[in-house]
Amino acid sequence: MELLLPRAVEWPIDVVDVAEADPQTPCCAVAFAGSTMVLTERFVDRDPFARLIDAAERWLGTSIPSVCAMEGGGINALVPLLCEGLMVVDADLSGRAVPSLDQMSIFVDELPGLITVCETGGGGLAVLETDRPADIEALVRASMVRSGGAGAVLLAGFTVGDLADHAITGHTARGLALGRAFLESAEATAAEAADAIGARLIGIGRVAAIDHDRDDPHLSVFDIRTAQGEVLRVVARSEFLAVILDGAPVATAPDAIIAIDVLSHAILEIADLTVNAHVAVLVIEAAPWWWDRAGRAEAVLPSAYGLTGVDVRA
Repeated sequence: MELLLPRAVEWPIDVVDVAEADPQTPCCAVAFAGSTMVLTERFVDRDPFARLIDAAERWLGTSIPSVCAMEGGGINALVPLLCEGLMVVDADLSGRAVPSLDQMSIFVDELPGLITVCETGGGGLAVLETDRPADIEALVRASMVRSGGAGAVLLAGFTVGDLADHAITGHTARGLALGRAFLESAEATAAEAADAIGARLIGIGRVAAIDHDRDDPHLSVFDIRTAQGEVLRVVARSEFLAVILDGAPVATAPDAIIAIDVLSHAILEIADLTVNAHVAVLVIEAAPWWWDRAGRAEAVLPSAYGLTGVDVRA
């Protein structure tokens, strides 16, 4: 995205608050699905969502003049900026990185009339319409395999007004504020950096061991020992899901759990966490949307990933 965006679109880009736009405006959400690591090896088209938008407009019989983010973390937070010519609305459907399409807020709230468009490889597209979000996840996942491991996905059939109730609003503004505060604290201590971005510092220590679950090859547990003798265990799949301090869970998704290299202040992905790495573990509170209505948080708590005994709202 850093390489593509300066060349693909004209800057500056206006991002509109949900409350400032006509609520009747049809909207779509865009993202890359599958293994985003594939995108480090494969070039992305300058306008990767144009064909998907055309297909959605034909299916729905209306133009779609606005776009929002599908995911509030990783490269997908920037993807809507590629849709030049569309009004970019400051909202996303998760507020964090999530692995499954059925965890998107509009699916969690069971908003009717939604369609999904995805690449299938070889120039093909699939348009999916179903009331069962699990079908969307399964079929898009299969399409990503056919597409070489990663591809473009679009959700449509909703309006900007729907985003006010069924999405996490203000994610771009929040991301900019967090990023600027984090960069300004580059010379600060981990505790000061946490303070600057409004995060809670759970602990600082060295990774003593990394355990992998025999029954779930995607599950990792990072054993971190602090200078105070505390034992931090960070549980992860494709993102960090829970933090256990001396045997008690103290933070879980949907809160954003972040590992930072103490020396370089680099934000570490799961693959970057190695034995003897000196890290600080921080937590940024999730968007209140997940707790505003019963049943929402259940879609993103660790139990949704098959992990038991660690669900907690700190």
